[in-house]
Amino acid sequence: MKGLTAKEEEIAKTQAELDAALEREENQKDAMIRRIRIMYEKGDSYILDMMLKAESFSDFLNRADFMDLIMAYDRQQWKDFMENRKYIELCKEELEEEKAILDEAKAGVEQEQANMEALIDQKNRDITAYESDITNKEQAIKEYKQSIADQDAEIAALEAAIAAEKKKILEASGTVLTYDGGTFKFPLATYTRISDDYGNRIHPTLGIEQFHNGVDFAAPKGTAIYAAYDGQGVAATYSNTMGNYVMIDHGGGLYTIYMHASALYVSKDDIVVRGETIAAVGSTGRSTGNHLHFSVRKDGAYTSPWNYLSQ
Repeated sequence: MKGLTAKEEEIAKTQAELDAALEREENQKDAMIRRIRIMYEKGDSYILDMMLKAESFSDFLNRADFMDLIMAYDRQQWKDFMENRKYIELCKEELEEEKAILDEAKAGVEQEQANMEALIDQKNRDITAYESDITNKEQAIKEYKQSIADQDAEIAALEAAIAAEKKKILEASGTVLTYDGGTFKFPLATYTRISDDYGNRIHPTLGIEQFHNGVDFAAPKGTAIYAAYDGQGVAATYSNTMGNYVMIDHGGGLYTIYMHASALYVSKDDIVVRGETIAAVGSTGRSTGNHLHFSVRKDGAYTSPWNYLSQ
């Protein structure tokens, strides 16, 4: 803007000079018109009469000198008039050039301003979108935490129900299912790539640190899932978080859970043996791809599956 102001001042100065030159031109034209009118009115005999009226030779010479002065004055007036005309044309050309430069500069400033406004608008949209993303992410985190809480509550309720049932069985027969301390079979035969391990981790979609209560094994949809150990099915159903899942009671407060299955091959209360096919890998419930989420619970809390697993 500072450059534009300087150029506008230059244009104003040139315009003032042009206006002054045009005014001089008018004055010069008026003076020459008056001079021509006088000469026309007096006629050509005016000069001859003036020269013949000389009273002496000296007076004649003086009158001749005077006539030379008049003619020199006329020539100078014409010269000044032509020079002023040239100056006017020069001022006009300069004024047009300066205006063209100013127009180009203004166009550049307007374009820069438009670009800046567009950039500001884009930044405002980015900020709005970012704020919206934050709000959506906060809502997603809230929903995720609630779903985990619901999942834990569902499993805890199952464990409580099993504990109450075992108490009744124990009181009636004196015997209940007991874990004998054996090593678990790997729940997948071939696919052993771990896509997410047990413990604290950064959630893959939410980007927050969150406790991961099992081990995720990536495998194609339909891959057979095996019972890790002998036991009895206490759940073979669907939940919004775990998808299709199987939960097996191995006795002694030890449970295994197999989540996100595409198909279930056992039912609640079924007796299963180590290595039996109980489900198929899938991506049901809260899942980002085909995998088995394998969890182990002991005495009402999650524990690392690696404490029991063996291939």
